[in-house]
Amino acid sequence: MFDWEICQEVQLLQEVHGKTPVFNIEDSRVWKVGKDSGYSVKSVYALLRGPFEGNSMFVSLWKTTDLPSTQVTTWKVLINSIATKVNLERRGVLVDTNICSFCRMAVESTKHMFFECKIAWLVWNQCYAWMGITSVDHVDPVSHFLHFNLLNAPVQVNVVWSSVWIVVVSEIRKHMNKHIFQGGVINLSEVFIVAQLKA
Repeated sequence: MFDWEICQEVQLLQEVHGKTPVFNIEDSRVWKVGKDSGYSVKSVYALLRGPFEGNSMFVSLWKTTDLPSTQVTTWKVLINSIATKVNLERRGVLVDTNICSFCRMAVESTKHMFFECKIAWLVWNQCYAWMGITSVDHVDPVSHFLHFNLLNAPVQVNVVWSSVWIVVVSEIRKHMNKHIFQGGVINLSEVFIVAQLKA
């Protein structure tokens, strides 16, 4: 899975490698991203988007009419930066155990939490039955999302399908947070029905 932090570190090391310091010039700020080397919000946005620029997956994600908070949650799932136990450990956060809080059968990674865990798996099965489709159960977030983008379908159709995926992922996350922080019981029917209504 793509790790944005590692990519940034590698890019910085590549830029610094082979450079020699210049001692006879006064330090100054220079922004070399924009066309005219001047700072602009647009140039920062382009820099931050980086490898995702023009990626049809992310274009279809941001074109949906879902709430921005829902889109951001989904984006974090797709780039593997959502706060799962594995990702928290990677960031140096101490956790009691990295085992899934729900099924207690596997390590709580992004793939597991949203696609492999029996809770998420049952919600996706209800979603497939509602939509009248059969599916190969992809556990990689990007592959799973792309499964909801139909080849040669009009953009509007894929926006609708993407919205369904976004809502289901968001509701899984919302109900799992409720379970973790409020001690609530996960109700699979409730997760699916709320996702269905929002979609």
